[in-house]
Amino acid sequence: MKPDPPENTDSAGTPGVGGDGPRPRVTIRRVSLPADRADRMARMAKKSREQKVLPEPNSQTLANTVAIKIRKQIVERKLAEDDLFMTEAQLAERFSVSRNIAREAVSRLRALGVLKSRQSKGLIVGRSDPVLLLEHTLPFYNRTDDDLCRLAQLRYTLEVGAIEMAASNASEDQIEKLRALAMEYQEESDAASQHTVKAMEIELDFHCLILAMTGNTLIAGMHQVIVTYFQTVEHDETFHAHTNPFAMWQHRAIAEAIAARDAEQARALLRMHLGGLRDPAPVHAGKSAGETVKEITSKR
Repeated sequence: MKPDPPENTDSAGTPGVGGDGPRPRVTIRRVSLPADRADRMARMAKKSREQKVLPEPNSQTLANTVAIKIRKQIVERKLAEDDLFMTEAQLAERFSVSRNIAREAVSRLRALGVLKSRQSKGLIVGRSDPVLLLEHTLPFYNRTDDDLCRLAQLRYTLEVGAIEMAASNASEDQIEKLRALAMEYQEESDAASQHTVKAMEIELDFHCLILAMTGNTLIAGMHQVIVTYFQTVEHDETFHAHTNPFAMWQHRAIAEAIAARDAEQARALLRMHLGGLRDPAPVHAGKSAGETVKEITSKR
C-alpha cells in the first residue's frame, strides 16, 4: 500500500502550492526613513536632476524670457553700475528654471554689458556701450544691398540731425580744422584725375569732425563706426558724398556756415551734400560705379 501524501502538498508533492491546505501569508511592511536621511536623499536626487545635460523644450525662448525679466528687475529696482545683483543659483531659484537656462540668460546679458561677474560676489550690474555694440555687430548686419542702403540713410540722419548742435558747440580750433580739411580735399581732388583713397579719407575726417563738434561722444562714436565700415564694404564709393560733383565747394560752404553759427544754412548745404545717402542706389552687376553716380546725380 502506498503511503498517503503529506498534508499541504500539491499533486506534484510540492509543499505549500495547490492542494487544500493553508498557504503561507506574506506581509509587506513600510519602512520609514529618519527625517534627516530622507531630506539628504531628496537633496541628492534634486542635484542629480540638475546635473543632467538634457535639452529642455524651447530652451532658447526660455533663456530669452529670463533675460528680459532680469533687465526689467534691474530697471525697476533702479540699480546702478557695480550694484550687486544675485548669483546664478539665486536666479535659477527665483525664476524656477535650471542652472543651464539661468547661465544662458546671464551669458546673453553679459555680452550686452548689462551684467558682469565678480569673483566671490556673483553678478553685478554693468553699463552697456552702444558704440561698442554697434562696432561688434555692424559687420554681420550687411547681407544685401538694401542693408547697406539703410546704413547709408542712418548716416544721413545722424549728420543732418546733429548739424545744429555742431554749429552751436564747435570750438574755434575745430572750425579752423574743418576749413583746413575742406581746402585739403580740394587740393587732392584737383591734383588727381579721379577720386583717390586719400581724398576719401579726408572727406570722412571732415564729416567725423562735424559730429565731434556736437560735444556728444555717443553721436560722434556711432558715426565713426558707420563711416569706417563704409570704407571696407564692396562698392563703398557709391555711398560717399564724393559722388556729388559739387562736393568741393560744398565742403567749404559748410565749413563757413558752421563758422558763422548759421545752423539752417549748414543744414541745407549738408542735405544737398549728402543727398546720395538719403536715396542711395547701389552699384549693380554689369554697371560701373561711374554710371551709378550719374544716375544718382541726375535725380537731383
